[in-house]
Amino acid sequence: MRTNIRIWWIGLVVVAITACVTSDESAATGEQAEQRESIWAPEPPLSKETLVIAVRHAERSTDHPVDPSLSAAGQLRAQALASVLEHTGIVRIYSTQYLRTQQTAAPLAAVTGLALTIRPIDASNIATYAVDLATEIRQYDRSEAVLVVGHSNTIPELVNALSGVTVPPITEPEYDRIYMITVGREARVVSAKY
Repeated sequence: MRTNIRIWWIGLVVVAITACVTSDESAATGEQAEQRESIWAPEPPLSKETLVIAVRHAERSTDHPVDPSLSAAGQLRAQALASVLEHTGIVRIYSTQYLRTQQTAAPLAAVTGLALTIRPIDASNIATYAVDLATEIRQYDRSEAVLVVGHSNTIPELVNALSGVTVPPITEPEYDRIYMITVGREARVVSAKY
């Protein structure tokens, strides 16, 4: 029952955020608006589901060529993410070793009192990173809610590894996409912007 309430709560929060779309996003074509509206009628969640919320790190600065911190806009986005997810019952927050992913997750970790679970990514594990993380989530976070903060290349792969659903690539200037993946008897994916 707790999982059902948590999933519906997150859906309502995302609907509220989507209603606050900026004016340039409101100029979307009719087809885009229709697509966005169609995702807000999810079926009631199944019991014993795991909820995985997956986001790319927020906007990065240019202060370091390999491991930049978040820009001012990125810091605001990280705070917004924490505000949206603060009361969703997240029990674990996964991040890579990079500063930008950790800084994106830090505000939520601070308000929930959770430590970050760092899952390093490098040349030796990049090919299996998403599948390995999906396996870990299924093993240790069954029937719970978790946040994964990753990168433009890891988040679409993770969505696929958890659900079998192929999502569009995340482009370079895109930092506002959020995926909610329910993993249970049947996997479902909801994509929105925050």
